[in-house]
Amino acid sequence: MSSSRRSQPKAGALEPVPAVSEPPPPTLEEKALATDLRRRHLEELHRRFRGADLPAFEAWMETEFGPERAETDRLQDRLNKLRQILQDAEKAWLDGETETFEEALSVEWAIADAKAAAKAKAKEKGGDHPFDEEAEEEMEELFESFMMDVRGIDVDDLDPEDYEKARADFVEGMGRAAAGDKAGFEKLMARAGADESTDNVRAVKAIYRRLAKKLHPDQSGSWDETEKQLWDDASAAYESLNLEELKRIELQLCLHRGEEIPAARKGELRAWLDRLLKAISALEKDLREMRRHPAWGFAKRRQTKAFREKIRKELEVALRLDRERVARLEEEIGTAVQRRFRRKRAASRRRKPRSGQRG
Repeated sequence: MSSSRRSQPKAGALEPVPAVSEPPPPTLEEKALATDLRRRHLEELHRRFRGADLPAFEAWMETEFGPERAETDRLQDRLNKLRQILQDAEKAWLDGETETFEEALSVEWAIADAKAAAKAKAKEKGGDHPFDEEAEEEMEELFESFMMDVRGIDVDDLDPEDYEKARADFVEGMGRAAAGDKAGFEKLMARAGADESTDNVRAVKAIYRRLAKKLHPDQSGSWDETEKQLWDDASAAYESLNLEELKRIELQLCLHRGEEIPAARKGELRAWLDRLLKAISALEKDLREMRRHPAWGFAKRRQTKAFREKIRKELEVALRLDRERVARLEEEIGTAVQRRFRRKRAASRRRKPRSGQRG
């Protein structure tokens, strides 16, 4: 028997499966590019919801359910004030400012009434109350949220001088916005909380010059959409003296153009990748909430009678619950205030001498 016949496989035998080589794992640069692409996609979904769906939904709600929404706003404002009265009264009582909780509640109720009266009087005269603590507290909350959400700065980490400067820039910026000065508003918002130290300014300028040589319209032969966005980001980061953002832009430009990342900057690339993953996690969490909102996809969705009826029923239930909550809190606070009033009146009568007992 020839060797060629011996080497032939028997009938019905399985052919050997060729080995499949595993694809090489993605490089750090490839991971960063793919992750950044994912982040940009999620951010686009956010922008679409906040820039198109939500405004369209709000306008439709105002047209269809204007009176109901106005009542909802009034009830929510009343609820917040009543809860604040309870919270302030409890704190005053626990701090030993009053002997009883009812006394503290009476004091806070009187303060709230006085504020409401002053505010109403100022409104009649066509202006805001000069000592509107509510407006001051609201501005403080807006400032803290802006610094954390936009600038990534916890105001508690700022020293007093930097805090006051950042807050002054923020308040002035809000004033510019109210006056319609968009450019002034954006410039002040960009500078709020910026690190103006000599070292930071020097480092910011150095990276910005490098980026300008590659991205500035006068230096770059042609732009694609990504590079145009990077240049806009770099200009904004330069205005706000944001060194970390400029470093990120420089790395992203290298990745976009396929340029090698120096070994000394691999650590920065890993740190950026970590920040991207955290940003994606936060974006996905927000998107889960947005998808549950009735405004999701509203700008492109045909509104039906069934959808309108669904919203009407939800508003009806919400209004009923808010009315019940307001009534319950008002009764609770009113009962406590009346109880203290009766005790004071009874104590006053006990102390008052009867006629004929005077010496």
